[in-house]
Amino acid sequence: MDSTLVAAAISAISSVYGPKAAEFSIEQVKSWLTNGSQSVEASPDQNFADIDELTESILKAGTPVLDAEITRKNLARWFEVPFEEFGLTPPEQLEPEVLVRHLILENLFQDWLTDWGYDVTVGEDLEGKEGIDFTPDVYGSLTSMHGRFEVCVNFVCDQPPSQYRVRALLETLEAYATDTSDFKWGDIYILATPFQFGRGTAASITLQSREEKYTVVALEGDDLHGLQTSRDRKARLTYLMEHVAKSSLLGPER
Repeated sequence: MDSTLVAAAISAISSVYGPKAAEFSIEQVKSWLTNGSQSVEASPDQNFADIDELTESILKAGTPVLDAEITRKNLARWFEVPFEEFGLTPPEQLEPEVLVRHLILENLFQDWLTDWGYDVTVGEDLEGKEGIDFTPDVYGSLTSMHGRFEVCVNFVCDQPPSQYRVRALLETLEAYATDTSDFKWGDIYILATPFQFGRGTAASITLQSREEKYTVVALEGDDLHGLQTSRDRKARLTYLMEHVAKSSLLGPER
């Protein structure tokens, strides 16, 4: 976990807790960073360079990362709480380790999609029917001689992975991926967790991939480890596309 992500995580925690964040000990912050990164990164770095200085400067000074409006939206995403509920959720009920895992995965997929030639955005709303917006954590689009392709990625970083979050994401995706939308055959929706989806959640993911024109792919802890440890960008893409192909076989004739 590099210093940029460490600073982002600490700043996000500071933004949520406000003045109370100054009461956190450096050891408490290290614990959140350590536990969060260990469950996501294939080779977690537990040194956290300059963590003492970062923690003191950000927690005590309340250093902001983004402007207030964007911060609130992104905090809800990183803590994986619905935006409309975020303002009503006491900070004590939020899980900093979820935020840490989410930030790491968001950064990884952003880098991977960019490396594969996609135009990438993070946390941008995609307009759906009836005014319902779908918000992938990471979105990539690629235009080639074969057409335009889209990849949407969302993360589920609590333990165990929330079946309610997964079902809400799948339902919201349907508002974007309508019969008349551009999200179609060949496009991919990825749900990724550092852990393992429960049986009911896995069934919901399989059902959506079977019924819709796009492919829904579930990536769990072992899959994420395989992606991170692939020898190069080509091997990593091949590894992912093998998972896409398996999920496509579950769906209707494409």
